[in-house]
Order: sequence, then C-alpha cells, then structure tokens
Amino acid sequence: MLAAVALGAAPALAVRPFLSVEAPRAPSLDVTAEVSGGWDSNVRLLSPTATDAGTPRADAFGAVAAGARTGSPLGGLFADADVQARRFLETDNGVLGSADARAGWRWHRRALWLTPAVDLSAFAWSAFPDDAHLSAAFVPELSLRSGRWRLTLEPAVLGRWFGSGADREWRLRASAGARLGRLDAGLSGLMLDVDAASAAESRRLLRADAWLSGTAGSVRAGARISGGRKALPDYPSDTGGEPAGRTDWIGTGSAFVRWEATRALAITASLEAAASDSDQDAGRFSRVATTLSAEWRWERLGAGPPDAPRRVVLRAAAPGAREVSVAGAFTDWAPRTMTARGDGAFVLEQTLPPGDYRCGLVVDGVWTVPDGLPASDDGFGGTDAVLTVPAP
Repeated sequence: MLAAVALGAAPALAVRPFLSVEAPRAPSLDVTAEVSGGWDSNVRLLSPTATDAGTPRADAFGAVAAGARTGSPLGGLFADADVQARRFLETDNGVLGSADARAGWRWHRRALWLTPAVDLSAFAWSAFPDDAHLSAAFVPELSLRSGRWRLTLEPAVLGRWFGSGADREWRLRASAGARLGRLDAGLSGLMLDVDAASAAESRRLLRADAWLSGTAGSVRAGARISGGRKALPDYPSDTGGEPAGRTDWIGTGSAFVRWEATRALAITASLEAAASDSDQDAGRFSRVATTLSAEWRWERLGAGPPDAPRRVVLRAAAPGAREVSVAGAFTDWAPRTMTARGDGAFVLEQTLPPGDYRCGLVVDGVWTVPDGLPASDDGFGGTDAVLTVPAP
C-alpha cells in the first residue's frame, strides 16, 4: 500500500501531522430561535427629507426570530429559511415582519468553490403598508479558498414586486478575507443599480466595508465599518420643480460581543451607529441602536440501521503544509485532497460504513503516518494509521 502513494522522505515539518476522525450522525435539520430587545434612535430609516430631517424618532423594540438550516458546508444541496417579527413599543411604528428563504448547491474542486443559489424574501410593515414587497434573486457565488485567505465574487440579479409596480436590481459584491490565528479580517465592495417602478426611487450605490473579529474560548467579538455613496438621479426638487437629483454619503459602524454560554445557548450584545449627509443639505440624520439577544439552537439528527454508511469528517493538522491529502483503503489508496481551513487545518468529508480502515496522509507530496490514530504494521515492512468508523 505504501509504495502506491509514497515517494520521498518524511515531510520537513516541525511537528508530525495529526489526524482525527469525527463520525456524527448526519444532521437532517438545524433550528434556531432568538429573542431580542433594544433601543433605536431612528426606527423609520427612510430616505430623509426636509420635512422629517429635524424630527427625532426613537423607540424601544422587542423582536422574535426563528431559522432552519440543512446541508453540509463541504458541498452538495443546502437550504435555509428565516422569519422575524419586530414590534416597536412606544410610537406608532407598528410591527415589522420579514421572511427569507435560500436554496442552492455547493460544489468545489480544490480551492475553487461555486455556489449558485436562489433567494426569496418577503417584507411588510404595518405602519407603511405601501412598503410591503416580495423579491426573488439569482446569486451565482464564485470563490477561491486556500489556507488562510478567501476571495469571493457575488453577482446577483433581483426582482422586487410591490402592489404599485416592480423594481429590477443588479448587484455585484467582491470581498477578500484572511484568517490570522484567532482573528478574521476582511474587505468588501458593493456596486448596486436599481431600476425602480418609480423613477424618483431609482438609485445607484457604491459601498466599501471592512471588518475584524476574533475568538477567545467561548467568546467572539468583532467590529465593522462601512462607507458609501448613494445617487438618486431623479429625486424630486425640494422647491417642487424639475427633479434635481440627490447624492447621499452614508457611513455606519457596528460592534458585537457573542458568548456561547452552552452548546445550545448564545448571548449577543451589539451596538450600531449610522450617519448620512445629502448634497441638498436636507438629508442629514444620525442613528444609534443597541440590541441584546439570546439564541437557542436545536439539531435533529438522522437515524439509520447499525451498518448504514455514516458521514465521517477527517480533520488533519499540518502546520506549514501547502497541500494535504488522505489515502487509504476507502480511497483505493489514491490520494484524496483535503480542504484547507487555515492555520494548518485541513478537512475532508467521506461517507463510509462502520469498520476499520487503514490510511495515512500525503503532505506536500510525501507519505507520512499521522499521530492521533492507532498505528498498525501494514504487512510490507511499513506502518499505516487505522481509522475506525463506529456504528451509530
């Protein structure tokens, strides 16, 4: 077996690679429920005009949300759905409700990932019935992921339907992210063009975002800043004449702290601030919002007979390695490339019946027997690791 995959000496790594195996029962459904509350200094968030720019609007709110997910992050069919209802408690802003659903397929080969998906959403606000709408979008996301970095290109075509007409939207988002130890950092840019049912509501948007987050034990914290320019070429004149157009400069900042109290419960505190300035001097406004939320998670696991194949996740740790593959009895001793996750971590998902399988790692083209699994004589003067897939 060894000769089929091994050419060369031991890999020049400071630490021998480590291989572990997880054999959970395949999840069929992942459900979350969330309760939150907070305070918002500008709950309307409409395009400011001369008539409301000087009118402060603030309100406390309570919200409930629920979501469901299915599918593997390593590839194949996936689907998710979310619903939310928010109730403002003091003024006449009523109840805001939204629902979103997404389904698609994840495909990857080495570092290239393609994720075509269809997004559906619905929105309604009791205080502004004319804002109720339905929308559908096609989003063929393309990304490159290798080790500690990720590049993503996300074009989208969207249609939005109101009672009074329809909007068409074209969107292009590009982003770059990197993982540095326990820190994640990234930059993104967005170009958006909306051809609205009402010409006065058509708009173009350019925006840039930067974010940084990190994890320490069960606590995760992060911050994001965003700046952009929104152009409304046919915006009505304040004096009632011909449309004069308008340009808004928009800036936002937010921060959060999330504590994973248990496997099923997380507490999140967040703060957001926003500001906008119009070149007509009629659109200045500021916004501060705070939120405290608690999320509960439940996972329903699939069941099957004791000898049924199981989803197995192989996790290798090989700091300094560029490429890691696994080869064994379940691959006919042909190296199968693992997906890099950053910080020397590599992952591969397999579906195997319960039993013992001889295997090893190919690290940067060189065979090695990893730590973490029992070792056994391969009968040819060499050594293999022994991977065990337990019965459910």
